[in-house]
Amino acid sequence: MPRHWSRRWLVMTALAMACVVMLPGTGAAGSPDLLPDLRMAKPRDVQLVRYTGGVFAGRTLLRFTTIVTNEGAGPLELRGTRECSSLTKCPRMTVRQRIQRADGTWRRVDTTARMRYDVGDGHKHWHSIGFEEYRLWPIGTTDPEPIAGAKYGFCFFDGGRWKTSAKRTRKYLESGCGTTTSLTTKMGLQAGWSDTYPWNFAGQYVDVTKVPKGEYLMCVTADPKKKYRQSDKTNDEAWVHLRIKASSVVIINTGRSSCEKRRQRLERPVATTAVSATAALVAPGRATQAEEGTEVALRTVSGVTPGFLCPLPGA
Repeated sequence: MPRHWSRRWLVMTALAMACVVMLPGTGAAGSPDLLPDLRMAKPRDVQLVRYTGGVFAGRTLLRFTTIVTNEGAGPLELRGTRECSSLTKCPRMTVRQRIQRADGTWRRVDTTARMRYDVGDGHKHWHSIGFEEYRLWPIGTTDPEPIAGAKYGFCFFDGGRWKTSAKRTRKYLESGCGTTTSLTTKMGLQAGWSDTYPWNFAGQYVDVTKVPKGEYLMCVTADPKKKYRQSDKTNDEAWVHLRIKASSVVIINTGRSSCEKRRQRLERPVATTAVSATAALVAPGRATQAEEGTEVALRTVSGVTPGFLCPLPGA
């Protein structure tokens, strides 16, 4: 090989190596991922609400507050994208997860998750579909089938610090949820932060109008379809063991563990009568922390009031 070709080959090789180093994410392939760890706090503000007017007229809803937390080493960050600004032509966004590495760099991972703008809750932003899941399981029934909660689209962001060690400044904000014309969105939850969905938000309920009175296990799950990379996918559930009565709901027990294991335990004969018999009655509609032994009296509402921050259309 002529000497000038040898020199040129060395130069081209050096340039190629430099380009590889500059490619996003490739320079830190050996740096470990700081993965998020999604968990659900114990459901709060559990109450029974009966409506005599409005969009829910004649229905009884089991309402509750949920809190999703990130207890991992790094943030959960989702980036939604679509090809046009028309909701008719491009009604969904594809979703990539951005994962932070220990050296501060990031990498992107494709997911099967999707985002939609309109999910019927009146919220003017994009939603991550199926980010949380609510199920009400009957106890003591042969071949039970769960009753699904109403809410299935979520826009999550840094709502509050869950751990004192978390960064003090919010990074992921409501504005990341986008608008009707957005081509991209950015939803996220920093490590040690949480996002709360209050009991009076649209969709924060299970319709129990025709549900028989008795004992149930209400399960709330983060990332139920396991679409995102996490450090632990076995701790995403929390639950409330409750008894639905004609004019109240009794909180028997709560926990942050596997709903299926808890449900199997409850199917065995257990003594829960003493717990409900000594339950302290709470006034209708009063917010509670789902404390064990609490009985919350039925609340009757003539319609969806201004206190229901995001009522369904037609309320």
